[in-house]
Amino acid sequence: MKRYLIVLVYFLYSLSVKGQDIKINPALLSKPWPSRWISCPDVPQKDYGVFHFRKSFSINAAPESFVIHVSADNRYRFFVNGQPVLLGPARGDLYNWYFETIDIAPYLKEGENIIAAMVYNENLKK
Repeated sequence: MKRYLIVLVYFLYSLSVKGQDIKINPALLSKPWPSRWISCPDVPQKDYGVFHFRKSFSINAAPESFVIHVSADNRYRFFVNGQPVLLGPARGDLYNWYFETIDIAPYLKEGENIIAAMVYNENLKK
């Protein structure tokens, strides 16, 4: 009975959450991105760790749209102005790396803004 209640609560919650219908630039799906991975200096890339990244920036007015694409190796939580807004990515492999696309405009404000990510590197040495 408890299991069915949890499923029902999850289903009702999912009905109340409004997803974003964002068109993805087709070039992102067919060409290499002009971007680079961000990492911590002097940290072995294959060790387990939890890393915190933060970037502050100022804007003159809250934008109508501010679409970003986010991924991490292996998992992350993404925050805008202290509010958690995204969790990911879906698990991929070397040939299929997944990312999430989100419009963070509703979370931005005029003036100083902070985007942050808590990244979990779950690689274990063998």
